[in-house]
Amino acid sequence: MIKNMKKNNITKILFLSFLLQGCTINGFYEGYSSDTPDDLLKYNDKKFLGIPFLLAFEGSSVKLNNQWRVTVAHNRPLLVGQEVYYHPRCDFALIRIDDKGDYPEVGFALYDKNVFHVGYPIFGIGSSHKGEARGDVINTTDNCMYSATDGTVISGMSGGGVFNESGQLVGVTTGVMFNNLEWSDGRTELFPGIFMPLAGVEDFIYEITGLDFYPDFETVSNPLTTSEKLAIRKELGKEIRTAKK
Repeated sequence: MIKNMKKNNITKILFLSFLLQGCTINGFYEGYSSDTPDDLLKYNDKKFLGIPFLLAFEGSSVKLNNQWRVTVAHNRPLLVGQEVYYHPRCDFALIRIDDKGDYPEVGFALYDKNVFHVGYPIFGIGSSHKGEARGDVINTTDNCMYSATDGTVISGMSGGGVFNESGQLVGVTTGVMFNNLEWSDGRTELFPGIFMPLAGVEDFIYEITGLDFYPDFETVSNPLTTSEKLAIRKELGKEIRTAKK
């Protein structure tokens, strides 16, 4: 979720529509924003299935640490053969890896501050598109809350990292909402870019990895149900963890 110390900016329109691949675009290719914090692209990975530049399904993922990458669940066709854990409802997934390289810090997106959608647009090179974090939206299809920006998102960037102005990883790009939003503060936004904030699925990340990136944060926008937690623990063969918030 977008962290806002004053008030929540949640859209009045509660229908979130993701049109994937070639249809997922809300602007023009922008290259790499000049004020992007240093070295963010190295944490991102391009994934494709098919024949490059002809018939391909493309997406991105971003490194969480040396054991895990994060991406979106709708990149499932690109993840065959890997150890992947999918959120039971939301468009989010964890990929187990073994990597000794650098990884980013994890943080929050702040309301009215810039974030950077980093990834690999279809048929393009690694890119960073800047946008302002505007507020949160609810997808009535999966009943999950996502965050919206006025940044440009292009097919292939789905699953790539979203970073704040300090270069901290705050989420993964999900797609584009094809609707005209009216925010609670009166502003409107046509076709915003959408991302899943890590803070919004922190209990899922904790159940799978045992890592708690937000120990002092008390609100999870997409909390797992008791039955979902039990199903995850059964799948992993783990003992029941101490309850998290």
